[in-house]
Amino acid sequence: MVLYYHERGKVMEVLFPLKTQGTIKNLSILEDVQRLFYETTGLGLSLYYNETNQYDFYPTSEKNNYCRLIQSFLGTGPCIKSDQEALGRATRSGSHCLYTCHAGLLNIAVPLTLKGQILGAMFTGQLVSEPHSKESFEHKTKHLDLTPPQKRTLYNSYLQVKH
Repeated sequence: MVLYYHERGKVMEVLFPLKTQGTIKNLSILEDVQRLFYETTGLGLSLYYNETNQYDFYPTSEKNNYCRLIQSFLGTGPCIKSDQEALGRATRSGSHCLYTCHAGLLNIAVPLTLKGQILGAMFTGQLVSEPHSKESFEHKTKHLDLTPPQKRTLYNSYLQVKH
């Protein structure tokens, strides 16, 4: 497998083998990919592994506070469902899937395949697609079962989400 990335204006190439057929979790290069992606874009990059149904988030310490609050109020189930539906669409299309999650943020899912086998996926985004406004926030969150105090707290975090 070959990975290309940019470093100091040059295209760099990294070759790495899959040590175990059908698994990507043990590839040490993936942490470097996550770090490089974050340093280049300022966006976190989550890796999902089919074999374990687990995610690795990078950087773990800077997870979007809006998402952290949503998960503390509603659990991770709605987030995982959103991601899995997007991954299904991406897989069926043979490409990536740009989608709006259940909490109204723009994300992208990119399946990772080898010889037709889906090994996992990369997820990134957690962005708002339009300028922040109270109306936009209300539209994004009207279907969420939140108390008024939760909604106020979430709104303050929404204002910090990258645009």
